[in-house]
Amino acid sequence: KNDDESEDVLRDLEEIDDDADKSGIAFVKISDEVLALEFGLETLPALLYYRNKVPLLYDGNLHDEKLVLTWLETHKDLDADVIEDISSSILPALIDNTTYLAVLFYDRNDENSQTTLLELESIDDDTSKHGIPFVKISDLEVASDYGITELPALVYFEKKIPNFYQGDLKNEEEVLNWLIHQKESDEIEDVTNKVLAQMIKTSDFLAVLFYDSGSNTSQTIMEELERIDDDCDQHGIPLVKIDDSQLESLYGIKNPPALAFYKKQVPKFYTGQHLFRITEI
Repeated sequence: KNDDESEDVLRDLEEIDDDADKSGIAFVKISDEVLALEFGLETLPALLYYRNKVPLLYDGNLHDEKLVLTWLETHKDLDADVIEDISSSILPALIDNTTYLAVLFYDRNDENSQTTLLELESIDDDTSKHGIPFVKISDLEVASDYGITELPALVYFEKKIPNFYQGDLKNEEEVLNWLIHQKESDEIEDVTNKVLAQMIKTSDFLAVLFYDSGSNTSQTIMEELERIDDDCDQHGIPLVKIDDSQLESLYGIKNPPALAFYKKQVPKFYTGQHLFRITEI
């Protein structure tokens, strides 16, 4: 608010306020540095355009109001079946503030990624109708943060918990059915070692089931714990599961399943006589 550059940009953009309004684009301003940081906006002023609830960051010259207007109108007139491209600064805020989210990690210089993108854009409108915003990001470093080594890759986030698609990305109907199933099911999300480490680091509270996919006992326990998955969410405690024998050895888990509760990155293991009783707590 008290920055000269922001005031200059504001005066320039007020020149196109009426034009934007005629195009059906509402133009608002806000002076809130804390909120800006939540969206990864370290340098102000900055312009975000929300399209289908997805924030898009303008990276051009904000003093060129005609160029800004053209950019806004171009994004408004985009075909509905276009997956929005977002920046690495926007993705964390989108994950934090969007209950259901599909993210395609791709390489814009890779032919396979581009082919996959064309296939998936045919279901973008369908995912929106089911309340699942669909975005894409071309950033190898961000992909690596999630343990993604091969692109393209699709990740579904529900209440900030990632779930990785393992099927054929070029089968758009299969992808759509998978996304809808993820939203409608009460299954505890499976995470990788790298994703778990990130969640432990960034979550104040986290419940983790260490299990063995080949164990009948583990499968039974999972079914029991899925009964309290929603209750955990309501108390702000994400519940995830992982099948990783090396990690279990690191924690001294000899006979999975085992349940750990992380508070500020410090784990405490459930030591009750029977894990089934956890559903009563």
